[in-house]
Amino acid sequence: MSPTLKFAALGTATALLLGACSSDSSGNAGAMFDIARTLLSPETTSITLDQAGRVSNATIGMRLGDGNEAMLVLAKFEPGQLWVAGAELAVVTQKGRITETQGLERNMTKLTPYGSVIPSLVPAVQGQRVHTRWFIDIKDLLVSGALMECDAHAVGPESVTILGKAISTVHVTEDCSVPALKWSFTNHYWISPTSGVVWQSLQHTHPKLDPLTIEVLRPASA
Repeated sequence: MSPTLKFAALGTATALLLGACSSDSSGNAGAMFDIARTLLSPETTSITLDQAGRVSNATIGMRLGDGNEAMLVLAKFEPGQLWVAGAELAVVTQKGRITETQGLERNMTKLTPYGSVIPSLVPAVQGQRVHTRWFIDIKDLLVSGALMECDAHAVGPESVTILGKAISTVHVTEDCSVPALKWSFTNHYWISPTSGVVWQSLQHTHPKLDPLTIEVLRPASA
């Protein structure tokens, strides 16, 4: 699997979604998308403080495997945080967890919690073992509603460095399995013990795709 981010064309539905979201997000989101895309042409190994500082909206950095980092801008806050890079890439996160991707070579169509609320990993930070159940849809594998079960626990305190700044977090690992796909993997989250913000994570979204690493460059606020 190539580690380089290669963006496929978004479908019509997603393009319409991005257009709608750009009109109701804070600030001139459309202009921010263009700035973010321009900053990353040519591709950037890692986002710099100068690049991140030139975008006033909330942003994240994302890389596939050990490839180049792309900057995504917040387009919509609720119910899930919709992050976009121009019209090429879209990722939805909820409580720091990726629940949908569009524009990658292979995408996770949807991740839905077993209950009605997205579970938080904060109890794991506080020393509890967190068991969660999900339904996962992966369109290109013709998978709809496959059961995914995960168990998370804290490894311990760990500092992460983002844009040159050290941030105190708790490292949480999460072991997941999707029996229908014979797929098992481990996600990693670095979570603030005070605010619960997931500052950095390494997450698997597709059995035939390298994991995605996400770091929060500028946090989102309601």
